[in-house]
Amino acid sequence: MSSFRFQHLLALIAVIVIGMWLRFSAPFPPWLRDATGAAPYVVCWALVFAICSGRSRPWAYSNWAFLLTVALEFAQLWRPPWLLAVRKTYAGRLMLGTTFSWWDFPAYFAGLLLSVILLKSLSGAKSRGRAPQRHPRKGSPG
Repeated sequence: MSSFRFQHLLALIAVIVIGMWLRFSAPFPPWLRDATGAAPYVVCWALVFAICSGRSRPWAYSNWAFLLTVALEFAQLWRPPWLLAVRKTYAGRLMLGTTFSWWDFPAYFAGLLLSVILLKSLSGAKSRGRAPQRHPRKGSPG
């Protein structure tokens, strides 16, 4: 496993732990726990996209993660019996959600911004330690 993927995998694990704490254990009122749990969901998907591709494209992965979570939110309005059965499981509740709410959208947008910041910082961590690039000065041969 490359160091890029390893760093992103560690970040994914940390975001999952933080997201689960925010969603289920944080000392907040239920409505706030619900809202704060939605932002890490977007960050998780952006990290999954980065891990799968092995490349650094923070805005692209964050936008795709945002669009996926918005699509999953709207999919909660679709209620066939087989999907309701999936949503009744713990994994189904975590991955697909159970109830549509417009209030999740601001948190998804916050997750988009947080994922860009995190992915950019992880990309910066990858380039740290290298010798600085030399750029020729104006007017000097180069």
